[in-house]
Amino acid sequence: MDTALLVAIVGATSGLLGSAAGGLISFYSSRATRSDESIRDQKKRSYDEQEKLYSEFVGEAVRIKMLSLQADQNKVEANELVKLATLEARTWFHSAAVGAEARELAKHVMKEAERIEASAESESTAERDFPELRDSYVKACTLELSRLRNEA
Repeated sequence: MDTALLVAIVGATSGLLGSAAGGLISFYSSRATRSDESIRDQKKRSYDEQEKLYSEFVGEAVRIKMLSLQADQNKVEANELVKLATLEARTWFHSAAVGAEARELAKHVMKEAERIEASAESESTAERDFPELRDSYVKACTLELSRLRNEA
């Protein structure tokens, strides 16, 4: 074979192999980037969902507390407490620490609304006032959300 032909064949082959390798690298790089973005988006949605749940719970606790203060010795209606109890239960799905703080705050609010009797179990709650319980809940939420943000 002629040398010029061999040089042309080697050049064409290396060009084709280079193009194929570049294409594969580009494909897998793009795939990995999309996968990372998908995971990051999922964590962001989870973070946003938890943040919304935690703020919704504390907002509902404050609303029930205000209702109980305005009730003028009348009990707050049971249906007013349903949303608070539901939100409190949902916090447990995300974090046990936040769920425990939410339970203490919910117990306090419900006791104030005269819907549950103070028991030996909730006597520790009776010693703490609403702002202290709320702040403790917010601190637990902040720690949990910081942990999630650092994972992302």
